[in-house]
Amino acid sequence: TTVFITAFLAGALFVSAGVVNVGSGSYSDQFPGKDVAGRNGYVTVAPQVSGNAANRPIPTNEWWCNELVNNHGKSMFNYPCAIRPDDKGLTIIKPFLHQGTPGDTPLRVGLTGLSSSKTTVCDHSDWGVTLSWGDMEATILQANPMVWYTRKSNADAEVYMDNGNISVDGNIIIVTNSYNGASYAVYAPAGSTWKLNGRTATSSLNGKNYFASVMLPEGVDATTAAHNWAKYAFVFPKDTQANFEYNTATGEVVTTYEVITDVKEGDNDTPLLGMLPHHWAHLKDAITLESGTYTTVRGTMKMVGAKQFRTTLTFHGVLPTLPAAQNAASGFSQEEMNRLMNEVINNDGLQDWTDSYNDGQLLNRLVQVGRIAKESGNENVFNAVFKKVKARVENWLTYDNGEVAFLFYYHKDWSTLLGYPAAHGQDTNINDHHFHWGYIINAAAFLTQYDANWAAQYG
Repeated sequence: TTVFITAFLAGALFVSAGVVNVGSGSYSDQFPGKDVAGRNGYVTVAPQVSGNAANRPIPTNEWWCNELVNNHGKSMFNYPCAIRPDDKGLTIIKPFLHQGTPGDTPLRVGLTGLSSSKTTVCDHSDWGVTLSWGDMEATILQANPMVWYTRKSNADAEVYMDNGNISVDGNIIIVTNSYNGASYAVYAPAGSTWKLNGRTATSSLNGKNYFASVMLPEGVDATTAAHNWAKYAFVFPKDTQANFEYNTATGEVVTTYEVITDVKEGDNDTPLLGMLPHHWAHLKDAITLESGTYTTVRGTMKMVGAKQFRTTLTFHGVLPTLPAAQNAASGFSQEEMNRLMNEVINNDGLQDWTDSYNDGQLLNRLVQVGRIAKESGNENVFNAVFKKVKARVENWLTYDNGEVAFLFYYHKDWSTLLGYPAAHGQDTNINDHHFHWGYIINAAAFLTQYDANWAAQYG
């Protein structure tokens, strides 16, 4: 038995992975195996997706991505709320800025008898996500206190809260003085009624399949605000899109934030949108704000009823390297600069025993030295740097059968590239990719800056 297992493991270790050629580069579409230190891995769970999301690439850096790997994601923060799914529905919390969220349930929205072992992501857009419990779906937008629900069964809508004061006002539930002083409203369709039993309220939704909730703004009368915002409750967001235009002559960047809506009932067709400081401080057009604001870790959030708003910013450009200092400048010595640059080159500047993050840092150091050398006219150092960076980046961007280091593996289930040897959870947690690959992209940009043909081969 021991001989058989050993032979099996040895055979598995050397299984040839598939080589996918792209231009002059290549990557593996099969896990190539671990290196001699036992490094290299991948996410062992499948993305928890359903519906439209099951047929789309998997995002890995959104505020809601914890939901993709856990049966019920931990608290997720969309500003201004903390969102926490569980078996029975969605808990909505006003978090303390300094201590996160409590273990109790200020407001949970679900269905009577709902019991789902996990929540899946069934759709997503530029700043929105729809979660599914099977019998219920909830659409949540970033920078928005409102949540929109759709039921997929005949079960009654159910609202539970373990603190605060609850009252029924027609088709609206109003909760005040809840955790952290929060107030909420839950809207059933027109003609609906709510039955209140202790701290639980239920509604048949007048035969409809939709309802909505909102965490009300701070410093306003809850009942007044609940009625004022009732017109937004049934303007469901189907899609959110953020698109920008850049004027190369003026440097102006205009971003349009737009919501495609599905009006369930009523005459109003504009949704409720939230704006964080980087939005409302740079609006391109005059808009009328709603009463009430929210406190978030990103600053004051303001609200507007609109299908879209636009922001404008000016991009002044970024210098990859400052111009070379003059030799006559006080305290500057070109001779000392040359010595320091040669020190990097003589120490090779790169290492054989490294990983996807630390190698990127070393590449970044070489790239900076190379640009300084070019600016200051030291062609010898520049050429040495260019040669080293080119060789290492091309090594990362090519894969040969049996190779276990300096390569990329495309993980199909998660639609993402993993670089080996890996570090800091880049492979098993799919985190920090913007750091790891940002360094390699920066090095590739350096090569392309001085050799346009290189991008034609490896771009």
